[in-house]
Amino acid sequence: MKRTDELVSSFNRSWKRFSGTLKKARTDASEKSVHDLRVNTRRIIATLELARVLSNRGDIAKVQRRFKKVLKSMGPLRDVQVQLDTVSRLRRGAVIGKFIRRLKRREGEEIHRIQNALKRGRKRRLAAEMKQLGTEFGRLHESLDGERIHRSVNRVLSGRQNEFSKAKRRFDRLRPRNEETLHVMRIALKKLRYVVEALEPVLGPSAKAQARQNACFPTIDGRVS
Repeated sequence: MKRTDELVSSFNRSWKRFSGTLKKARTDASEKSVHDLRVNTRRIIATLELARVLSNRGDIAKVQRRFKKVLKSMGPLRDVQVQLDTVSRLRRGAVIGKFIRRLKRREGEEIHRIQNALKRGRKRRLAAEMKQLGTEFGRLHESLDGERIHRSVNRVLSGRQNEFSKAKRRFDRLRPRNEETLHVMRIALKKLRYVVEALEPVLGPSAKAQARQNACFPTIDGRVS
């Protein structure tokens, strides 16, 4: 299969995975389903970034922003679920029990909110936009040559690598280290990892191995999502 065909296949797979996890999160906003949806949202944002660079179309950025809104809408629920997971490991007492009940109420409120945010109307709009982009991307790939793809891949990958390296240098310089710079570095690492995943179908064997090596920095706190 030509790399241009693999690009289109990767584009379609990203949407299919996102669509499936969106459906699950809408019916059951568990910690796992929210985590899976966040991962697949980041993946499709990375795939759209490559499509935007290859096509040189500014309107793809608008579609990316729509997916970023989906990602942002899940933030509060994920924060509550992480807190619940952490607190539930503590020794129970009156104060801890009260705090857990409060967190569970907040979790219920966030689940209700996010299920409304992930309503079918939003998915239909995203599906229509992705279908249109997929059709146009399918036509575009016929005119793409290997050299142009290679330049675009390098441009996207270098940008994310530089962003992570900059964030890591800033984090390493600070004493004591703080949560804000840690958060910035973790976000940059996530973006790099998902861009590498999006690029894998179109990279040659040696370039693919090198890209994965560059992106496989150790996680900072053991939790990358």
